[in-house]
Amino acid sequence: MNTLQSHVLETQSMHSVSEITKLVSINVKHAQKEVKFINILCLSALMVKKNMHLAQKNVCLLLELKRTGEKMKLKVNLELKRRVKPVNSQLQA
Repeated sequence: MNTLQSHVLETQSMHSVSEITKLVSINVKHAQKEVKFINILCLSALMVKKNMHLAQKNVCLLLELKRTGEKMKLKVNLELKRRVKPVNSQLQA
């Protein structure tokens, strides 16, 4: 006889079938609650992963925006310098 069978026989000698059924039912309910909890944890982990991905994407977009913004500033500054030079040369003449 293996250990599982000996545990079953020991339990049957201590409890009636209805008591065992009730205990099993309680254990099943607890297991179902634990499964729900694990599912919630998995969904939370997926949400965290998605949020991390979006945060990385936002950082890339901000860096690109900064880079293109700096290009625009340079372009505007060059255009202003071109406009200012003729005015300065006219003032000196």
